[in-house]
Amino acid sequence: MSGRSSGWTRRRWPRCSMSRAPSGSSSSAAALRQGKSFILNQEKLWKMLKDAIQSKPNIDVVKLHKSEGVVLRNPKYRQKNKSFRIKEYFYGIANDLAPHSNVVNFSDVFVYKIGSGHQAPRSALPIGAEPVADPTRLVANV
Repeated sequence: MSGRSSGWTRRRWPRCSMSRAPSGSSSSAAALRQGKSFILNQEKLWKMLKDAIQSKPNIDVVKLHKSEGVVLRNPKYRQKNKSFRIKEYFYGIANDLAPHSNVVNFSDVFVYKIGSGHQAPRSALPIGAEPVADPTRLVANV
């Protein structure tokens, strides 16, 4: 079973199907190969699974209740919190950062890379040889 972690997703979770398989066992219960399944705050799902696997003594379905400290947050609050976190990322906690952009001509841009690309490992070099490529050499990309 899986659930949302951040609360920022908006997709709907599929319903659990308890259709009977030809062998007489339910298809969803057959997928539960572990010893215990924990269902959080889903009374109907817990009851359906419990009924579907009542003939299997090695599988236990445990119903868990939400902690008293759990607070449901509406989508408007989550969206506002998300926007605040994005703003905090770009502008800083104390609003001391200032992201900005500059427009320049492409002809004024020079692109460099540091190092000369891939190097053979020391173990691939002849005994006593040192690598010739300088890892801090500035190379102009054209």
